Amino acid sequence: MFKERFSVLHTVTFTGQTYDLLLSYANHILEDSAITETEAYDFAALKRLFRIREGEFLQYRSFQVKEILKKEFIRIYSDHFVDRKEELEKVNLQALFDLSYDQFEEIKKDEVINALLNGADPLHLDIAKIPKGFNVI
Repeated sequence: MFKERFSVLHTVTFTGQTYDLLLSYANHILEDSAITETEAYDFAALKRLFRIREGEFLQYRSFQVKEILKKEFIRIYSDHFVDRKEELEKVNLQALFDLSYDQFEEIKKDEVINALLNGADPLHLDIAKIPKGFNVI
């Protein structure tokens, strides 16, 4: 009984530390505002190694993931133009945290709306549609 209880407790603690470690690594990767092919591969390998499944980052570390992404979206959309490098960066960001299309769109929505309110041309923002919540007057 003690062994089973300790084993489960140890796994939960380890898993929490694992998410924190990978989030720390994600912050490190993004210090230069780019995710290289090697960094993306390494991050994916770590997720496999630690058996992190799709959806678990948002489930267990939602606030931290959203903060990392918001910081990147502010950088990407602040100049009102998304270049080819930033387009690829967005794809890599979505893959990094295993986000669905809808999850990713919801998280970036505020920064897209902010860029549009500040005069950005939607054609220059690499968006599929105008986000819900943005009203054209």
